[in-house]
Amino acid sequence: MKAPPPLLRSVLCLAVVGAVGLVILWPSVGPGRVLLPTEALRHQAPYELELRSPASAADFGQPAPQSPSQPDVRPRAWNALQWDALAQYYPWRLFGRRWLRQGELPLWNPRQFCGMPFVANAQSAVFYPPNLLFWIGDVARAFGLLAVLRLLAAGGFTFLLARTVGMCRAAALFASLAYACCSFLVTWTALPTVVDVAVWLPWALWSMELLWRGRRMAGATCLGFGLGTQFLAGHPQMSVYLLLAVGMRLVAGAASRRRNDTARAAGWTAAAVALGIGLGACQLLPTAELAGHSHRFHGGAKPNPLGRANPQALPVQDLSLFLAPRLLGDPNDGTYYGFAWATGNYADYCGYVGVATLVLAALGVASGAGSSAAVWLAFAAVGLVLSLNPYPAAWLMSRTGVTGATLGSPTRAFLLSSLGLAMLGGWGVHALGRGAGSSRRLSALLVGWTALLFGALLLLGGVVNGTLASVSPGAVTFAQPIQTMALIAAGASLTAVAAISLAALSGRLSPRVGQLLLVGVLATELVGFGYGYNPPGRREEVYPSTQLLTWLQQNAPDVRVMPLNQRWSITSYPPACLPPNAGLVYGLDDLAGYDSLHLAAYKNLAARLQGGSPAPPENGNMLLLSNVQSPLVGLLGAKYAVSREALPGAQSRLRFSGGDAYVYELPNAFPRAFSVPHSADRLTNQLLPEKLAPLRAQATAQSLTRATPNRVRVKVTAPEAGTLILTDVSYPGWRSALDGRPTDTLTRLDVFRAVALPAGAKQVDFAYWPQSVRLGLFLSLVALAMLVCCAARLVFRRAR
Repeated sequence: MKAPPPLLRSVLCLAVVGAVGLVILWPSVGPGRVLLPTEALRHQAPYELELRSPASAADFGQPAPQSPSQPDVRPRAWNALQWDALAQYYPWRLFGRRWLRQGELPLWNPRQFCGMPFVANAQSAVFYPPNLLFWIGDVARAFGLLAVLRLLAAGGFTFLLARTVGMCRAAALFASLAYACCSFLVTWTALPTVVDVAVWLPWALWSMELLWRGRRMAGATCLGFGLGTQFLAGHPQMSVYLLLAVGMRLVAGAASRRRNDTARAAGWTAAAVALGIGLGACQLLPTAELAGHSHRFHGGAKPNPLGRANPQALPVQDLSLFLAPRLLGDPNDGTYYGFAWATGNYADYCGYVGVATLVLAALGVASGAGSSAAVWLAFAAVGLVLSLNPYPAAWLMSRTGVTGATLGSPTRAFLLSSLGLAMLGGWGVHALGRGAGSSRRLSALLVGWTALLFGALLLLGGVVNGTLASVSPGAVTFAQPIQTMALIAAGASLTAVAAISLAALSGRLSPRVGQLLLVGVLATELVGFGYGYNPPGRREEVYPSTQLLTWLQQNAPDVRVMPLNQRWSITSYPPACLPPNAGLVYGLDDLAGYDSLHLAAYKNLAARLQGGSPAPPENGNMLLLSNVQSPLVGLLGAKYAVSREALPGAQSRLRFSGGDAYVYELPNAFPRAFSVPHSADRLTNQLLPEKLAPLRAQATAQSLTRATPNRVRVKVTAPEAGTLILTDVSYPGWRSALDGRPTDTLTRLDVFRAVALPAGAKQVDFAYWPQSVRLGLFLSLVALAMLVCCAARLVFRRAR
């Protein structure tokens, strides 16, 4: 039988990667499902009563519903990391879609924190090309579709890289599966920006291979395109790791090349990086400007000094997850007990790439793959070192523009170790293709390495038990059956991989059959780990409408609301009421919010309102407010408070009761836009609570209309000169016009926009069009034009 043509065989390999990825994500992307943790809304007001999870329905004395078409699934445990998909990414994507479909680029978000930049929030990722699926389709379903495409792209780029460095197709298929479906990409799938950047790592390294192999123009063009696109994906920390990988590959190539070759390669690489930065400038420049005004840089989180450990660094006990990912339990069914010694999420600590990959990585190192194997071993080692020891990672962040920020999870460097191990595993499979001609040394190495992994597994299991016994003695009995099953699964994989590999090396098994069997073992491992990990949300439960929310939409279209929340949790469902950013979905303006880069000036104001830090200890990127007695609540224009519990006292008037939440009308709310005479200017120069009452007495409400997020118009009645104050946050880039003529934009009451009004003024227009966006768009268009010219030249040269 004639073998399929080479291109078809490669396509079949990619089809296998896509099929495995689809199986892993099927519970979250199948009919009626979305990749969003809608289960969490069943535990939060005002959704509890109407969604009626079994627990909440019992709390209200009502029966839980039974749907024959969608039977209840087993309740999932709270996963604070996956919650971000529904709390941040869905509202942002929906907000972007609404305005982009109206032909407006939403540079500003007026719904959170009394206003903040939107495009400058890197994780809005408005310019990232694949996000077009969000803008043209159903936002909720696009999360699942893009997740499948991301895994396919990660596998495809890795396959391309593996084939370019010399692996056979079976080995390249193994490597692409190991990277595309590794725990890092699967467990972070619900946070699209992390994986969106990780997808481009093998592409960038494939581009470097082209560059080192003499195809400099092609390599530099592809590298510039890949770097620019991943900058648009919106995760700066991951981008730093990707740039580190490019630098490592440049150094590795220089070690085995002549000086002239190295200088040329370095020059082309620098040009490609510059081109990538230019392409990503429309995102990078606004984000850099926002970062300079954010809570991470001013009065909030401080950089991790090199002499202090990061609490989210990889604990030694969690090294066991490289071999047995369920040794510490399953975070989705509530059995995960790693919180006993580490505060981070399970995804922060699981570096699983398959037992088969770890076994075969040793063969890859010893197989004679030469400098290529050394490069991938360096990637694996650097990723692991950065994860275990945050000090180098902190230094790296501080030297690459990510300064002033608390280092997130240094274990995100698993990005590097995952690809390094996947490529080494691929080289191991490639070595098996030599069959009986391989040296006996490989067989001996395989036996020894497998025995070592068995020993490491048992040793780490003992370390886990010892730690658990010291911090929570009663949990040891609970953990034993979980550990037993995980150890049996890991042991079975070790035995199967060793047996197949030894048979192929000895000639008792066809090398090609052995390679395919190992691909099958890896696929089984990865599906067994990843299947059902991500949230199986229901489409109809994605921020559903409730009676309370309908009432707010009808009665609070132009005023702010104040959800009352005091605490958060990383280990159990938090008792939230109208959770942060939910207002963005329903078109409500919220005093609170949740964003990794919110404005420091507003956080300071919220702290004064709250009488302490508004950020819960578990999540410094979130602002929660509950002090309705503060006079600042009225200044911010909050007319309604939403609470899970009835509010004592007579100051607030109950306007709506939804069973699991209440709406109260708050007294003394300032108008969103008001003017004061010049005689009251002394009351507006500085925000002092004792001056708010006399200020309110002299304030005259003005009519506000908002054409788009980027423009606000105020119709003014000003019989005498004074100052117009708009209680939206002031920020660089807002320009003002008075009766059609430009005028200065002022800042009053510490954070709000204002304009000096002459007598007889009729209209004030505010428009947001910052220099950072204008310059960024110009540089991106120039870089895009250069990339198109380079690509056209390559195509034309190839055609000749």
